[in-house]
Amino acid sequence: MLGFEKLRNDVLSWLDLLKVPESCGRYRFHENAEDTIFCTCFALFILDLFGETRRFTEEHRSGWISHIQRFQNEQYGHFEP
Repeated sequence: MLGFEKLRNDVLSWLDLLKVPESCGRYRFHENAEDTIFCTCFALFILDLFGETRRFTEEHRSGWISHIQRFQNEQYGHFEP
C-alpha cells in the first residue's frame, strides 16, 4: 500500500500546482496557463479517483458545480469550452 500512498500524494501535489490560486474548481495545463473547463473536469475526475471529493464541504462542492455549469449551453444542455 505504500506505493499507492506515494502515487496518491505525488499526483495530488502535482494537481495542487495546476490549481488556480484562491479559486474553487479552476485548473490549468501548467502553472502559467489560463484555466480551462477541460482541465477542471480532468482534475475533478482525479480528485474523485482518490476519494478527495468525499471531503468537500457543501460550499466547496457548490463552487465546483457553479463553475462547471457556467460552461453549459442553456438551450441545448451540452458544455462548451
